[in-house]
Amino acid sequence: MNNVDIYKHALEISNTHAVRMQTAIQKLQHLIPFNIHKVQTLNELDFLYLELFNNRFAKLQDYMGSTLFDLCLIFAGDVIDGLTIIDKVNKLIKYDIIDSELTWREFRKARNHLAHEYPTQPELTAKYI
Repeated sequence: MNNVDIYKHALEISNTHAVRMQTAIQKLQHLIPFNIHKVQTLNELDFLYLELFNNRFAKLQDYMGSTLFDLCLIFAGDVIDGLTIIDKVNKLIKYDIIDSELTWREFRKARNHLAHEYPTQPELTAKYI
């Protein structure tokens, strides 16, 4: 597999996560914006779509940080050994691939919060969704 094929494959994986997230969002549209009441009264199907969204969002975040960002930098000719994720993000900002470190941090923060359940605190669940 050549570099172009590797990159295309990585984009296909990312796109699969994004499409599944989009499907979940479409199915949950009637609940947006989320609030405490909506979280407390989720039916089983809506809960499953919410789980699908959370799972794919986390997978996409992880995949971007561990694979896609590396490929972008490698193809740009950068050496990535020893770089932290923030170092990589800052390099990607210079290439106009990411708009800001703050955006990445906010997405990462959302991913980390969504990974946790707050069954006794529906206000937190609604906030982080």
